[in-house]
Amino acid sequence: MATNKEIQAFAIKYYNLYMNPQATFGEATETFADECLTLGFEVMKYGEGLECEYPDENVWDAEGFDEISDDITDVHLLGSAIFSKWTAMEQDDFSELSFRTWFIIAFARLATITDEQQTNPFVLTGKLKRFKLVSGDLNKESGQTGDQDAMQVLTVSSDGGIWLKRYKSIGNAEIPWAVEKIATNQETLESIMQAFSSSFEDYDASLVFHVKFWQLELVDTEDRIVKISGLMFGKSTFRSLSEFMREKLGRNDLLLFDGNYDPIDRIEAKYDRNTKIMMEDREDDYVIWDYHEKLMVDRESETIEYFRQIAEGCDVCHKYHVSGGVSQLLDNLGADVFSKKEGNPTDVYVDPLESRDYQIDIRTRRGKCRKITGTFDKKDLPINWSEFIESLLEFVSFYGMGEMLDERKYGKIRRRRNELIFCSVTFGEYGNQYWYLADEDIFEPGDFVIVPVGEDRHEEIARIESIEYHVKEEAPYPFDKIKHILRKFDRKTDEGLLR
Repeated sequence: MATNKEIQAFAIKYYNLYMNPQATFGEATETFADECLTLGFEVMKYGEGLECEYPDENVWDAEGFDEISDDITDVHLLGSAIFSKWTAMEQDDFSELSFRTWFIIAFARLATITDEQQTNPFVLTGKLKRFKLVSGDLNKESGQTGDQDAMQVLTVSSDGGIWLKRYKSIGNAEIPWAVEKIATNQETLESIMQAFSSSFEDYDASLVFHVKFWQLELVDTEDRIVKISGLMFGKSTFRSLSEFMREKLGRNDLLLFDGNYDPIDRIEAKYDRNTKIMMEDREDDYVIWDYHEKLMVDRESETIEYFRQIAEGCDVCHKYHVSGGVSQLLDNLGADVFSKKEGNPTDVYVDPLESRDYQIDIRTRRGKCRKITGTFDKKDLPINWSEFIESLLEFVSFYGMGEMLDERKYGKIRRRRNELIFCSVTFGEYGNQYWYLADEDIFEPGDFVIVPVGEDRHEEIARIESIEYHVKEEAPYPFDKIKHILRKFDRKTDEGLLR
């Protein structure tokens, strides 16, 4: 009879294997069956094992299995379920995310219920002693150029300091080209250890398939090892931890969790249109209309400015200051935004009476600058220009034109104390209008509301067309027949009413 310690070692071994995106089908199958048989696990028949214990759950689906995994305490039952699902695995399944996720959940639970203290060995619980962070192009697919590292291995130990090993990509292999010890004091070292310990305490790891990702190995003072991996990209969950590390060590060349992300801090776009307008009474003469626009999105000031010079002496300027919002808008842009465009063919028609040109200047956090120029048309603009403008328009449109210019505000009559609120609503674009009572003066024309309809009082969506205030005796519809508005329409809760 296998011991819990032996079963846990098996679970930890295969958990780490399935969590490793570089693991092969051969590694997952070569000795697996023999190990399962040695541990006493067996292949269950259809309807037995987990299916019998949890008949109402889809136990072979990762999502369904996750729902019941914490309830499983029978080691033989879980081990046999793992063995049974493994027997049906084909080579293509091993690369499928949801398939491998099922095994990751199962191995994690098996390791937990065979632990002496019934704790999850893949979650950091003790005091952190050292860690090793591998980050970069671990799948050898993206290729690195110039002075970029293909991969970095950062090892930090409470008693051994900080070491960095750097790799270059040559062919299909990563070749180490530099090893250095990063000088630091004990206070900085302790602050880094504390930051990592806090960030990964009770962290629930997940499998990632990606060209660039990071792998982290945490070791506590009891030599318990926790392995975690994740996507390496600019908006990484651990971006703040990456920035903290670079600041503490005075190093701007570390890949860490975000790939040494250099966010965009400012975009300035200029648009110039020059139009020659022929004079009706003078065929050989014309006037020139110079029209200009400038758009500035700035992280430091958290502002968006949109300036238009319609003509000399005629300017229009919009300025939006949204703390946190502008930064988030810029964070949604990749570092290579506006780097590609299709370009116009060489024989494109050129209008002799009008030109439309643009210039886009981009500046990053570390001072890198890019300039993009061209003619202002679909093919010569960057391919993701329209996507950027749509997100920008959605952002500024949220704030509208204000209330001073809104007829619903300056045209609103205040209700007297003895007056009731009558709302005229329609159920379609060309439908008849019906009167409903509102219990609160919170609605405006154009609002969508939920109202009861018919003798069965079923709920429907209606649009408020107008609002009037009357005393009960002057109701616009027989008062005893008027129903009440139930609530404002909410897309999340009232989605079922949409037709």
